[in-house]
Amino acid sequence: MIDIAIPLGSDMSAPTFMKCLCQDCLSIRWLPELMPGMEGGGLNGDGSECACDCGGEVCPCGSCVATAQMLESGVRDPDSLGVRGPINQWNPVTGIRV
Repeated sequence: MIDIAIPLGSDMSAPTFMKCLCQDCLSIRWLPELMPGMEGGGLNGDGSECACDCGGEVCPCGSCVATAQMLESGVRDPDSLGVRGPINQWNPVTGIRV
């Protein structure tokens, strides 16, 4: 089972965060999950998509979370990860950027 959201407290109104993967640099971001009754759509809650500081879009889907978890566990094979090129260096904060 893939756990993609973490609660920050026992209070039901406390925000929950989702693990997301940047589609460009492969960095991992934790973004707030929309709460019931929040307006808007998209990850920002205002209809817009969230962008990484590299300019790439981030994605919280199960496939991207699985890729993030493989990267965290040390997998670097492009075929296993479903990426186009080799990964020489990676860390969760900057992804493949040096």
